[in-house]
Amino acid sequence: RHQLMQVALVEAAILALIGSLIGAPVGLVLGRLIETVLGSLGTSIPVGGSQVSIPALILAVLVGCAATLLAALFPAWRACSVAPIEAVVEAESARAPSVFLRLIRSVLFGVASAVLVGGFMIVTNTANSVALSVAVVVFLAVVFISMVPTVLASAVALGIRAVPTRSSALRRIGARDAVRNRTRTAATTGALLLATGVVVGLAVFLASFTAAIDSDVGELVQSDLVIDSGTFTRGGLPADLLEQVSNLPQVKAVSGWQVGRVTIDQVPVRLTGIDGQSLSEVLSPGWIGVTPEEISQSGVALSDKTAQQLGAKVGDDIAVTFTSEGMETLRVEGIYGSGSLLLGGAILDREVVSRQVPASVDIAGLVTLKQDTPAARRSVEKLAKSYGVKSVLRPAEFVSSRANLLRGFERVIQWMLLFTLLQALVGVVNTLLLSVGERRREFGLLRAAGATKRQVMSLVMVEGSAFAVIGTLLGLLLGILGARAAVNSLSTFGISGFVIPVPILLVTALAASTLGIIAAAVPARWASAVPPLEALGDSGGALSMKGKRKQARAARNSDLV
Repeated sequence: RHQLMQVALVEAAILALIGSLIGAPVGLVLGRLIETVLGSLGTSIPVGGSQVSIPALILAVLVGCAATLLAALFPAWRACSVAPIEAVVEAESARAPSVFLRLIRSVLFGVASAVLVGGFMIVTNTANSVALSVAVVVFLAVVFISMVPTVLASAVALGIRAVPTRSSALRRIGARDAVRNRTRTAATTGALLLATGVVVGLAVFLASFTAAIDSDVGELVQSDLVIDSGTFTRGGLPADLLEQVSNLPQVKAVSGWQVGRVTIDQVPVRLTGIDGQSLSEVLSPGWIGVTPEEISQSGVALSDKTAQQLGAKVGDDIAVTFTSEGMETLRVEGIYGSGSLLLGGAILDREVVSRQVPASVDIAGLVTLKQDTPAARRSVEKLAKSYGVKSVLRPAEFVSSRANLLRGFERVIQWMLLFTLLQALVGVVNTLLLSVGERRREFGLLRAAGATKRQVMSLVMVEGSAFAVIGTLLGLLLGILGARAAVNSLSTFGISGFVIPVPILLVTALAASTLGIIAAAVPARWASAVPPLEALGDSGGALSMKGKRKQARAARNSDLV
């Protein structure tokens, strides 16, 4: 047995090494292709040119080899566990246990796992409540994971039965095969499910995130214009640009916008630096209780969540530690209830931030005009352009331009996930080809019993369609639920809305389903081409269908000679 295991793992290692060595340069070509396509589409994403990292290539090869070996362990172990006499006489495999029996086994295994984990934690002096909670989680996880193949195979079987074909008998045969090979069915459907789920979840989350920012900006930013540096934390606006803008006769108030991080009583807090004297002219963050007109250099405003974490209220003194290790004691001058997604957990005067962290830069400038006229806007734009800054936007346009960067990264990820989806479709083809090879005698018997080539082809096409459609639909559901959980977990950061981009989801679902159905065409054609009499005498084996046909023709020619 160990010799067979070694042979199987060596074969897997060779395949993995060859595939990884070929895949590494292919990945470089695909990366360059993605970069070119995104550039031609005008996607707003910073591109620094193609970078070839030798350590990254080596890591990719190692990860590919390790993943393939791990994936080969269980199938190799199962193959080596087959009893020799069973393989020699081709004994009929035992009937698969019912769904109810599998559920009972899963529950018993889950109970055993929970007892072992909980008992170990109690022995190591872990609190009983914690041990009980972990044991419950382990129990649910074990039951869920062990029942996933059964649930997915049953869903595919139901999908096959639901297809409105003329022959109900063929539908029953396809559904039976899906349940009989539930592990393989679940693996194929699960690959499509995960690929679709990740694409959908990413799209829903980013749509919700963008909608939350748009909502925040509409309520938060009171300025008429935003001078955008186009950076997030580096570079920033020229040092004296905002001072010159404030001297324009058409300008009422100006404030820079800095970002950073501080620690307040060991609580990490994201901060925004604003000109304290111009606070009420440029921002309206939804004050709770006292409404400060400005933030002094000895004061700070806290978000409602941060104030609750610190147990602070207006008038309290708190110690603020900056990334430069400097510390200042500031008085809480206001608490705000909205806008924390953009502002973070604290608002400080820019002078304080610059004093403690001299490298701080203004990523944007907020400008409030005395009269919002085209002439006033042009004067600000002309001055900014003289400093090399071309982006003077409305607040909504500013958010849209920043969101385009997020959408650019989203498109990069979606391209990468597209190849994952195509790989999952390769799994559909592989599964159907294996099924066709194993059921060759069955197809011959169906043909001998009167089934036409078209009916056999329809049988395999229905099975492939069920893989694709069920995997896609479950992936949609998983992606939406996952995005919902992510949005809920980030609600404390100000992401409160939940937006489902229906057009994107429809396109994703249609593309995945259509490609999955197309992928079933070749296996279906192979199945329909099985000669009935030749297939009835087939005892299986590793030859391909083409090889078996050649072998049969050679045997007939030999008999004729």
